[in-house]
Amino acid sequence: MKRRVMILLTAAVAALALASAAWAIRFTDESYFPPTGVVGAHYSFTFGGAGGCGPALPYQFTIIGGTLPPGLGLAMSGLVSGTPTRAGSYSFWVNLSDQNPPSADWCRPAESQREFTIVINSVGSGSPPPPPPVPAPATAPSITTATLPEASVGNSYSTKFAASGGGAQSWSIVAGSLPAGLSLAGNGQVSGTPQTAGTASFTVKVSANGASSQKQFTLAVSPALQISAPDSQVGEVAIPLTISLNAAGGSAPYRWEITQGSFPTHVGFIGDQGNGSTATIKGVPADAGSFSLTFKVTDVRGRNTVHTITLRVADKLQLTSVSMPRVGHVGKLYRASGFAQGGVGVRTWGVAVGKLPAGLRLDPKTGVISGRPVRRGRYVLYLTTKDELGAARSRKISILIRR
Repeated sequence: MKRRVMILLTAAVAALALASAAWAIRFTDESYFPPTGVVGAHYSFTFGGAGGCGPALPYQFTIIGGTLPPGLGLAMSGLVSGTPTRAGSYSFWVNLSDQNPPSADWCRPAESQREFTIVINSVGSGSPPPPPPVPAPATAPSITTATLPEASVGNSYSTKFAASGGGAQSWSIVAGSLPAGLSLAGNGQVSGTPQTAGTASFTVKVSANGASSQKQFTLAVSPALQISAPDSQVGEVAIPLTISLNAAGGSAPYRWEITQGSFPTHVGFIGDQGNGSTATIKGVPADAGSFSLTFKVTDVRGRNTVHTITLRVADKLQLTSVSMPRVGHVGKLYRASGFAQGGVGVRTWGVAVGKLPAGLRLDPKTGVISGRPVRRGRYVLYLTTKDELGAARSRKISILIRR
């Protein structure tokens, strides 16, 4: 049984190796046998490629070392053509590459280099002696950077491209552009402070040892991290309080903390809801006063910003007293006043239960009851005052009207 498993594993490994080899970019077998030419006679031969991104995308052929016979030229399609002008044996290096930059997102350009020899005979002569071998060209650089880290508006950014291959490397942008505020140095360093949010696509080129390679990149710039919340908020003792703080920009998730100040008694902070984009100050204040609170939010990449809220908590609304005559008389001027303190903003007045005697009226702005009663009797009602936060207080009063 173990022997059978080993055979199966060996076969699987061999299959994977063959599959990988089948996809590697390479010259076709026919490319290794260019025909002999004759001085003064038209010459034509086409190098062929296999594997890589082809034949779905076209291959590219270039001379990277040595020389073709005088009178011949190599097209990017691989066609060698022309009319030789001098006899001899000419060796040269050809670089075969996938379409670069590629016109399809799925293609990852690769390269292969080989030395070839074309012999040109004089009219009526035999083959000339072979030329000395052409030194192999230096290895072309290959960009190894896979992706770029995200940037954020208003935050300093720095990253560096990398490429394999020896020699001094020189970097440049050959298509598209970096986001506004960023620049590429000759050593491959991208740095600066992004100015606007968005996504930029561009192609970089690295050159070294007389050869080069290119690769397309996308760099995303997120909006600046910011906190949306009021600068100040008014609360009231014993009235439920809720203040929302919203994080936007940067890169979620977010983490909140309070860096300065303390909350009123019975008020707390919730900053770990969902991905942290919303935090909440919540509770029922038990203390009046002014509270300066500074909050910091940090995104997943360590960028942070702060915001300060001034919370002013007013004393609890109270209907302290009602000033009124012990007895009123039909047809006589009557006046009573309610008094309140605490609460927030302008107070309004009303009657919650019961009703005023006919002829009397309550001013909703001042809490003054006035008028001339038209009927005798005892009238029991609840005088109510309410502030801008909705807090309400009532007091039971009894108005006695006689003749």
